[in-house]
Amino acid sequence: MNVKILSKQYLELFEKRDTTGLREMLSENVRLRDWDFNEHGINNVMSIFDKIYTVVETLEVHIVDVFCEGNKSSIESEITINGKKILVVDLLEFNDDGLLEEIRAFKGN
Repeated sequence: MNVKILSKQYLELFEKRDTTGLREMLSENVRLRDWDFNEHGINNVMSIFDKIYTVVETLEVHIVDVFCEGNKSSIESEITINGKKILVVDLLEFNDDGLLEEIRAFKGN
């Protein structure tokens, strides 16, 4: 399992709004926590992605850097949502099957 490749793939699918691909990357017990949401379980997390995509007209993700250790990664990225750029750090944790167990996102200025 290459955590760096999986981490980049997650953000690429997020940017493309590929909900089928995202669902395939998530474990059944995935947890998503960010500045607006705190959800547990694949269906609840997919519901959050659907909500985001409903209100977001344009979405671009630029990965600045990826740090990995074991089955965890930290991704620094610039995300442009409806023309407004935000800095985000995602902390991702994968299980032994290469599926996302934990997604924690933190917003900067």
